[in-house]
Amino acid sequence: SSDVCSSDLELDTRHVAYTLNSFLRSENLTREIQVSINQRGVAVSISDQFLFSPGRADLRPEGQRALYKISELTRDKVPAVAVEGHTDSGILNGGIYRDNWGLSAMRAAAVASYMESAGRFDPLKLQATGFSSSQPIVPNDTSEHRALNRRVEIVFLSQYPKR
Repeated sequence: SSDVCSSDLELDTRHVAYTLNSFLRSENLTREIQVSINQRGVAVSISDQFLFSPGRADLRPEGQRALYKISELTRDKVPAVAVEGHTDSGILNGGIYRDNWGLSAMRAAAVASYMESAGRFDPLKLQATGFSSSQPIVPNDTSEHRALNRRVEIVFLSQYPKR
């Protein structure tokens, strides 16, 4: 019955979150990367400073290492992955991305691309979206808050999105 499926997914959600949190604790990465469970699945929020240099969308080596391990731990356990780029509300002056829409979209694409190439994720499971500054988690009123809003969220979806 459909009830059995949904409870299995719930169990997987907890298992994936537990596995990721164990890895993050063992690598001392709990400040840079946070794991939470929400109605969509397991959300992994990664600080932009850990993944990228300011205003850039190429992954730093330590970001690559963490994404590689995260991919390894989840690749065969999740039906689909939404990679979502977020910026603060600061104005992007020049640069190749022109504005926060371009930067957030390119950062999400860079993470999804790495998860496919190095992390060996099936590309049919991946989607990448840029949200610019439209979904802050705190007000953009201090430098600490702006830093929290600059993030990439990898959401391991508990079910395959309907297309």
